[in-house]
This record gives sequence, C-alpha cells and structure tokens, in this order.
Amino acid sequence: FFSGRLHTLVQQHVKCFPTVIHAVHGLMRLFVCGLRLLLVTLVLSISGCALLFYTKSVLCRQPVPDESPRSQGAQPCPAAIREDAVHVAISSNVDGVRSVEKVRAPAATLPANAGPLVDKQFELSSSMLRKYMTTYQQSYFEEQRLQLLHRRAINSTAPFFPPRRNPANVAILTPHEGTANWATRMGHYTKEQYARLHSYPFLLDQNSYAANHTRHATWNRVPSIRMYLPKYEWIFYLDSDIAIANVSILLEDFIHRFPNDTYIAFTDGHYGFNAGGFFIRNVPWSYWLLDQWWAAGDTRGSHSTCDSLLPKFAFQYTRCMFRWNDQVALWDVLLPYYQQQSKSNVPICKTFPSSDWERSMQCYSQTMTNMGYPYKKRSAFHVFFWSLNAWPRGFTFFYQERKTLATWKPEELYQPGDFVIHTHVDLIVQELSAFQFLKWMAQTFPEMLALKM
Repeated sequence: FFSGRLHTLVQQHVKCFPTVIHAVHGLMRLFVCGLRLLLVTLVLSISGCALLFYTKSVLCRQPVPDESPRSQGAQPCPAAIREDAVHVAISSNVDGVRSVEKVRAPAATLPANAGPLVDKQFELSSSMLRKYMTTYQQSYFEEQRLQLLHRRAINSTAPFFPPRRNPANVAILTPHEGTANWATRMGHYTKEQYARLHSYPFLLDQNSYAANHTRHATWNRVPSIRMYLPKYEWIFYLDSDIAIANVSILLEDFIHRFPNDTYIAFTDGHYGFNAGGFFIRNVPWSYWLLDQWWAAGDTRGSHSTCDSLLPKFAFQYTRCMFRWNDQVALWDVLLPYYQQQSKSNVPICKTFPSSDWERSMQCYSQTMTNMGYPYKKRSAFHVFFWSLNAWPRGFTFFYQERKTLATWKPEELYQPGDFVIHTHVDLIVQELSAFQFLKWMAQTFPEMLALKM
C-alpha cells in the first residue's frame, strides 16, 4: 500500500514539474524587464539633470576679473533671477501713503547673451500661445458655420443665437477721431455687425473733440458719452482698438446681473481696472462722475512739458501726452469718492499725471485696500466691478503680449471664448476676433445681419 501511494505522489510531482519551471522562467523574465526599465529611467534622469545643470551654467556664467584658478569658471546664478533674493519692504511715497514694493538684493548683471536667449524663448512661447488660441477660435467658428449651414439645409426657423430676453435700452459707443488703421477698421466692423446681429444701436462717433480740448485722444470718451447717454438707459463704451470676439454673448448677460444700484461697471482687476470698456447708466450721478473725471484731467502742465517735442518728435510727443491720460485721472476721482463715502481717514495718493504706470496702479490698489476695499471687494457706492470668476468673464481684455503681461495678471488678459479682445495688432484681430466669421455671415446669411432697429 505504501509503495503504491509513494509511486502515485512521484507521478503527480513529475507531471507538475514542467509547469513550475515555466512559472519560474516567467518570473525571471519579468524581473529582468523591470530591471531594464529601472536602468533606462535612471539614465534618462541623469541625462536630464546634466542638461538642466548645463543650461543653468550657460545662462549664469559670467566673466570675472580675477584670473586666478579659484575664480575661473561658472558663477552661481545672480540673485536678480532667484526668487529667494526678493523680499518685501514697506516704503512711503511722496504723498505719505504706505505702499508695498518688491526690493531685490544687489547682484551682478546677467551676461550679455542672456537677453537674446530670453527674448527668443519668449517669442517662441508667444507664437505657440497664439497658434493655440487661433486654432481654438477657428475650430469654434467652423463649428458655428457648419451648424448654420445645417439649419439652412433643414429649413429650421428657430433662432440660432440666444434671443434677448427683457432687452435693455443700451447702445454700443466707440468714439474715433482721425484715420483708422486696419486693426481699428476690423474692430469697428465686428462691433457694427454684432450690433446688427442682436439689434443694438452702434454709435461710431467721429466728432473732432481733440481739436477743442487739446488733450490726448483717449479723452474723447468723456464728451462722447455726455452727448449720447441722454438717449439711452445704458451706454456700453468700447475703445476703438477693441474688437468683438464672441458674438454669442449678449449685453443683457451683464446688465441683468448688475446690482440694482449700479451706475457704472468695470471689469475687475488685481491692481486696477481698464477703462477701455465699461457700462454707464443714464442717471444724474453719471453726469456728476463725467464732470469730475474731466476736471481731474487738467493737462495744462502737459503742454509745457511736451510741446517742445513738436514737430520733429511727433511720436515722442504722443507718448509724453499719454502721461496725462484719462485712465489715471479716473482713479484720481474714485479714490477721494470712496474716501468720502466710507468716511475713511486713509490718506489719498495722486495717480495723475502718470510718469510710471505701475506706480499709479500701485497707488490706486494700495489706497483702495487700505480703505477696506481690496481686490474682489471693491464694488460699492454705485460702482460695480465684474468678477473675473463669473461667466462671461468681463468686457475688456488685452491680448497676452510682453507689454500687457508686465502690467496685468494673466487671468486679466484675453482667453479664447471671451467677449472682446483689446489689441492694436491687425493680425491678432484677424485671427482671434469674430471678424472673419462675421464677414462670412454677411456673405452667406445677409438676412441675419439686416438692420432691425
């Protein structure tokens, strides 16, 4: 019996032996593959670190006057480009208002070849960003075209764009004096066709205001608004270099969501706001604000400073006169207005004239914060600031380029899907605004752009 049982067990183990061998071989192969993968990962990591170290050493290498062996070679990155070299200091400006300034530790300057490298990388990033935005916009408008053509094929009579429910008595106003460049003409076209599409009055005011007030042309908005505001409940003001980018957004999407006591509305910003696009209501308070705004823009000092540049340096003259622009004058109106309404004892700084745009913005934002109205909490006393977290995001957005990125936060600049885009560059207007789509609509669906007012 025992010999027979032993024989059976031996036979069973002999039958299972090949299976065990195959399993062991499989585990060995899996272990080898894992080891190879770990080795490849290690090599790639070392290569990446070496490349990063080499790039850093190239950007940070500087010549040193000492020729001794100890002083030769790459120096550590200067503190001017290290985040840990930045500290915050509290200083006071000439008006006695405490302000926060970033102060950097003194450090050696960047090497001569670092500037072109940074410029090249920035231009490459900007090109990639514009390519992404253009692809997004073109895909969006292409989908709109296909949907419109499909509706025509099935003889649909339903409205394609959202209807204006409880339509507001609002007009779009853009003053423009002088010859318009191609970007401005495209911007005017988008506003006119958008107004026709949704039955808004569009007012292109070409009166020669500057010939009478001798200020910078940006001041034309004040007398232009005063002229047309009595005819409507709301005026939606837009600069001449702003173009419509999303025709599906209605003005009522903003107006119906304003608080009932709103008399003027801007798009909010971290440090300030841009007066290139805003809503203003036909109430006595608005005319008081326009009068205060105009009075704050005393430009008598501008001519004694800038007139000597004419006629030889006309471009420099324009830039000099822009220091007395209407944007900073409006900040100078709102600061004492908030101080009076809130009964605050916070000293008021002066932003006008603006010799330094960033300093003027810092003056405005810091004073508002000191009075108890920081970013996202500035809406008060009939002035409303539209939140960037809402949808639509707002009604004035600069295009993301070096100059605007140096002034505004990235989330305060144009993003695909926004209502408008603010730029002087004709190629950007052509690619990112609704210009080409509205031009196609005018040719393919002229009945949709018929003036219905």
